[in-house]
Amino acid sequence: MVRSEQQQAVASNSSSHTVPAIDQNALTAIMSFIPGKYIRFVYTLHTLRIHFAYTLHTLCIHFAYTLHTLRIHFACAFPIPCHPHHPHHPHHPHHPHHPPLSAMR
Repeated sequence: MVRSEQQQAVASNSSSHTVPAIDQNALTAIMSFIPGKYIRFVYTLHTLRIHFAYTLHTLCIHFAYTLHTLRIHFACAFPIPCHPHHPHHPHHPHHPHHPPLSAMR
């Protein structure tokens, strides 16, 4: 009797390696649930990638535009003299840091 119980246990263990029957209702429920979530996830990643790339693109444009306008404003604020005058010297006597020539006389 003991040997037959062991043989039955071995037989039951070997039969447990086979794939059990899957409940079709559960399978269809899982399969109907996963693809929608997966598609939404991929779509979200896709749109996020598009928005991220678009944001980087517009940030690059705005950054370049800001640098460009800053460079223009910086150049306007600190004009490079076109003639051999020293940059700290007034181009004309009414430079804001210098009194007019009439006041100096």
